[in-house]
Amino acid sequence: MRKLFLTLTLVSFILTINAQFPSYVKKVDCKPNGTVSVTGNLSTGKKIDDLSWASNSSVACWPATQNTKFRGNHVFFSTVTPKRSEMYIKVIPDDKNANFSIYAYQMGTNKYTMVPELTTCLTCEAEHKWDYPKAGKTQDHTREIYLNALDDPWNVVIGVVGADGLTTGGFKLEIKVVGGEEEVVLPQATVKVNPVDCKANNTVSYKGDLKNGVVINDLSWASTSQNACWPATQNAKFTGNHVMYKTVIPKHSEMYVKVIPDDKNANFSIYGYEVGTTNNSIVPNLASCVACEAEHKWDYPKAGKTQDHTREIYFNAIGDPFNVFIGVVGADGLKTGGYTLEIKVIGGEEDNSVQAEVKASKITSAKGKAVEVKGNLKDGVIINDLSWASTSSNACWPGTQNTKFNGNHVLYTTELPANSTMTVTVIPDDKNANFSLYAYQVGTTNNSLPPNLASCVTCEAEHKWDYPKRGKTQDHTRTVTDLTSLGSSYKIVIGVVGAEGLKTGGYTLKVDVQ
Repeated sequence: MRKLFLTLTLVSFILTINAQFPSYVKKVDCKPNGTVSVTGNLSTGKKIDDLSWASNSSVACWPATQNTKFRGNHVFFSTVTPKRSEMYIKVIPDDKNANFSIYAYQMGTNKYTMVPELTTCLTCEAEHKWDYPKAGKTQDHTREIYLNALDDPWNVVIGVVGADGLTTGGFKLEIKVVGGEEEVVLPQATVKVNPVDCKANNTVSYKGDLKNGVVINDLSWASTSQNACWPATQNAKFTGNHVMYKTVIPKHSEMYVKVIPDDKNANFSIYGYEVGTTNNSIVPNLASCVACEAEHKWDYPKAGKTQDHTREIYFNAIGDPFNVFIGVVGADGLKTGGYTLEIKVIGGEEDNSVQAEVKASKITSAKGKAVEVKGNLKDGVIINDLSWASTSSNACWPGTQNTKFNGNHVLYTTELPANSTMTVTVIPDDKNANFSLYAYQVGTTNNSLPPNLASCVTCEAEHKWDYPKRGKTQDHTRTVTDLTSLGSSYKIVIGVVGAEGLKTGGYTLKVDVQ
């Protein structure tokens, strides 16, 4: 038995060492930042009768409704996507009237699984003749797909296919790799950090020069899932000198950070990351962060947007302050150049005022009826601490929208009967008055009122929009929906609020239960 075990182990070892793609798969050697091309003919391939693997959710190459696009001969190629690279794969039929398709899937470098035995893969991409035109796009006889790799290389299997049963036809396969060069990490120079003092509702500016920074040799921290500052394929935008700054974003605030190069033709980038106030991790030794934002020169235009020589990033803080580390960087190896760093903080002021008593009036609601009550904001009070609204246990509105709820709050309670839904609408008497509205759902014995609301079943809010919403319009009224009960009844607490400090104004509150 021991001899048999050793023999099986040895055979398994030999098979592992000799594992490779079958002989009918043509190997293509790709190089970083290079393009290679090979020729072929569908006549050398074979049909794959069972295409069910392609629509398997663990593979997801194409839906089964598109199988006819892959019913001809399949010709296979293999290559490797280098780490930190993008790969563009294109098939160019010799006959411009020939209908070809293409697909490719990625798997570990120790995997050599071929279709139709493929049960799972890292990713699979496919392209075929479109059934319908696509807005703003055109298609010729070529087919192209895209793959990428971040921290690891991947085996790639490429299938060039004849559509609608096509079994013959010459073609050229072109594979272009962007990036993928092995990085040689040099010893890291000391990264110095410049302290910046930011205050609530204030803007500060600092002059600087890239020559006072250092190159960060290892940029792998930026593309980890724990940081997610930018993808490794954009590392070239951050290869120059980094000048680092540290500041604190106050709680209940927004922060806009902008770098303005002195030379409008200079190519700068910027990034910043938030960590706890006791965390002083400096790149490249950043294991994780709360949030990381970055901005660099765009590779392509963005619809409806323009970009100049400045770069800007945004942060916010809700219930707690955070350390913010900012990196001003030269792109494409840039190591010198003057600039202005501008940091603008909106909000963040500490509110030490005493909270007035918060009371709620009772509304008697009934299933199948709509009830209306008249009211005035002057009968309410300001709720000084709005942090309860943005906690994950309530999620009424984000802290960045607190100005929409900083006027007087008039509160009401009512009952949501079992197996019913409730819609609440406030109609200001003055059509120019800016009101907001919220409502939250709690158990019938829960008497918690803001700001002492620890949690709720659900909370919905409506305020004046910051931007238009496609296909929708908004007037002076505000409505909340999605208050629903199934087997049990609930208490509903409704808040009619003046936005931007509004403390007076009549209104009609409508509560409709169905």
